[in-house]
Amino acid sequence: MELPLSLFDKIIGRPRPLWLTLSIAFILYAIALVFGSSQYGFREFFLNDHWRGFIVSPSIIIYILVVAPLLSKIGGQVIKSIRPLVDIEEEQFCNIVYKAAYIEPWKELVAILLGLALGVIIVVANIGFSITWTAFYITLSNALIYGLLAWVIYVSLTDIKLTATLLRLPLLVDPFDIAPFEPIGRQSLLLAIVFIGGITLSLVFVGFESIMFHRFDFWLIYLPMFMVPVVIFFMNMYPTHRVFLAAKERELKEINNQSVILSRKLLELIQREVDTGNFPAEINALSAYEQRLQSTRTWPFNFAMLRTLFFSILVPGFTALLRVILGL
Repeated sequence: MELPLSLFDKIIGRPRPLWLTLSIAFILYAIALVFGSSQYGFREFFLNDHWRGFIVSPSIIIYILVVAPLLSKIGGQVIKSIRPLVDIEEEQFCNIVYKAAYIEPWKELVAILLGLALGVIIVVANIGFSITWTAFYITLSNALIYGLLAWVIYVSLTDIKLTATLLRLPLLVDPFDIAPFEPIGRQSLLLAIVFIGGITLSLVFVGFESIMFHRFDFWLIYLPMFMVPVVIFFMNMYPTHRVFLAAKERELKEINNQSVILSRKLLELIQREVDTGNFPAEINALSAYEQRLQSTRTWPFNFAMLRTLFFSILVPGFTALLRVILGL
């Protein structure tokens, strides 16, 4: 089925040729070089690390342009994987998905404007209000970053909402087969890694010294940021976990009921001192079935995904440590 295209999908979420991305990167970095050199001089701009403050904006913008097509594509994979399990008519399914996936353009514009405003406020709060070309560039580039980030976050939250909507539909869930839901795990991992990449870029380009490890505000900002990818990873998969847990509990309840019935019949036969037949074997089979069911997963991730997330979270920390070592 065709999903409704948001402004994000139409503008930055669609695949683009490599030459176009490289051209945009060249233009953004060239503009940063021109403004930075005019402010400090070409030699001082590079020797005294002034370039970091000017390069961070183009780098994050290019990073968002690179990952945006990946974010736009993953939602369709989730729908394709779950559709065979949804026990409703195709037309009804398409209407529900379309309604959940549709984003009104004005809401995207509001998210962008709020991000732009936040970016301007942060610049003014840090460097004050100044009418110079350099201040104009810093304000504009910072506002553009926050506008794009707000846009990405809003669209990502819509994708999470779409996944939750799909999981509220009547599903034919097999507690032993979580494979159809693993695209949700991959979607969660992608969202987490995208966020980690943004954190790592900020640590690469911002001014950084070893003394920052002793500052409370550094940990106040970055420690929660390190935890956000983990929250995103599990938050997106939590509805799947609930669906599988409910299916698992229903199955376990049925097994328990059958075990009680068979056990009582077995006890009755023993008391009457007659042949128990196949009752002991059936009870043992139910017990083995119960143990196997207890060991099934209810989260749509595997060890490889968890390992990738763990080592990805370490990347920003190693980046900060490497910056300190190189500085020394």
